[in-house]
Amino acid sequence: MQRPHFAPYTDAPGRELSHSVWMLEAQRHLRPAGVGSEPEIENWPHTAWSKSDTQTWSEMVAAQLSGADALLLNVHPTFGARAERYPAVGEMLRRSRPALDRIARRRPAEAQALGVGLPYRQDTAARIRTGGAARDGGTPVDPALGAPTVGHALDELAVDPQPAADFLLRYGIPVTPRPAPVQALFGPAAWAFDDEEVRRMLAGGLLLDGVAAAVLDERGFARWTGVRVTETVGREQDAAPGPYALERVTAEAPVAGVPEDTGLSVNLQPALARLEPLDGATVWTRVVTAEGVHWGAGRCGFANDLGGRAMVLAATRPQDLARDDNGRRLAHATVRFLEADRPRLPLASGGPYLIPHLTLHQDDVHRLAVANSSADPATVRVDFPSPPDEVHATMLAPLAEPAPAGCRLNGEPSVPHRGWLVVEW
Repeated sequence: MQRPHFAPYTDAPGRELSHSVWMLEAQRHLRPAGVGSEPEIENWPHTAWSKSDTQTWSEMVAAQLSGADALLLNVHPTFGARAERYPAVGEMLRRSRPALDRIARRRPAEAQALGVGLPYRQDTAARIRTGGAARDGGTPVDPALGAPTVGHALDELAVDPQPAADFLLRYGIPVTPRPAPVQALFGPAAWAFDDEEVRRMLAGGLLLDGVAAAVLDERGFARWTGVRVTETVGREQDAAPGPYALERVTAEAPVAGVPEDTGLSVNLQPALARLEPLDGATVWTRVVTAEGVHWGAGRCGFANDLGGRAMVLAATRPQDLARDDNGRRLAHATVRFLEADRPRLPLASGGPYLIPHLTLHQDDVHRLAVANSSADPATVRVDFPSPPDEVHATMLAPLAEPAPAGCRLNGEPSVPHRGWLVVEW
């Protein structure tokens, strides 16, 4: 039996639910057959003064969606009191049960997670190279942090797909630890895969951040990513033409609803990769200084001769890019570009930080559960590449009985904070 770590002890911003969703799925993929899962529902030092009932409920739902066999409840105080002295905790558990039973009826333990694939090797730390991937005079970038490096540190070995999961999930894009037609590879994890594994990724759809693109360029894969990385530049580095400030959307970017020259901030990036697009690459955004001077390419799409497509971001920490609706539109358009002529993933929109969890069950039923991790109600919309013939939706509001939500996915009814809209087809 495994007790997967997946959630904090105390209250946290709703968007941190992306961490929980990914951690549960990543561990399920690594767990041997026959080993059960009993996640612990943490609350320290206990009661709603430490973690709200709403957050506790939403984490229990996330654990149930991941196929938990049981939930270990660490929600009562342990300092010498009896459980019956805390009736509010018992009431919270009683009100949580209906939603958990509703999810369990479809046997999520037997389901297969779908989404953008986040490849990972268990021996990654033994394979990566530390000390940065920059060259030609650029500031070396700490590949684990996406920031200018200062010597070497053990945390450079702590490399996993969580940054890519946060970037995608918080934009309403489902992810999976399993191989998939579209995959995302961020950071120095690009060192961990052998040449044949990388070629297989590049023969499908592959999203790369600036660090991973630099690694693959150094390894000789630029002809298939569509860009060379000439250097990485820190935010405070004295480099021409000055500090980067914005991405500007180009006329070539096939993004509905985002006009040409729309700006997106890159101020929060500790470093950017200087991208040199190859022939055939399409520049979706260009980076400019605060004065509007061209700094370099920001995002480049490329169709290669392996039959795949790549999208390269100059950002070295895409998960920390300033978010808005246009950033979400760009992210969704990126997935559709990488899917090429076989779009398949449902994508969620309608509010900030809508966290999706997509599964295929043994009875061939798909289930998309979308959590609203914003503090405001959200009007969830689902973009199906091919709308299913019949859709059933259920509203799981915190600590409430499950309620039918009809079959219209046009934003009605709105989903409350940390509520889940469960869609099946």
